[in-house]
Amino acid sequence: MEAAALLGSPSPPVFTRNSHGFGDPSNTLRLVTTLYRCRAPTDLVCRCGKVARRMRAMEMEFDEVRVPFLKRDRPEVEELTGQRWVPVLVHGDDVIHDSHRILEYLEWLDRRNRND
Repeated sequence: MEAAALLGSPSPPVFTRNSHGFGDPSNTLRLVTTLYRCRAPTDLVCRCGKVARRMRAMEMEFDEVRVPFLKRDRPEVEELTGQRWVPVLVHGDDVIHDSHRILEYLEWLDRRNRND
């Protein structure tokens, strides 16, 4: 028996919590995804664009941060990865750099989502 019932006081209300919203399953915390990429004007000429194309093909919601051309002007990338090359993908708590690794990670995510 609950302690509140033993003491004669009413039990506090119980809320079911779905991520950051109470009760409403549509009010869930979205996994934040950010792609740090170069300033190339198109997705067809660079490795950053290849990653962005794949993410769009997966219909993945993500923010794009276009970093400066000069590597010395990319302190946020260095802070995340210890180096200044792009692309860099931040997906929740995961930070992945190198376009090949990012594409492998996206493929893994896609397979996992299809199996769920």
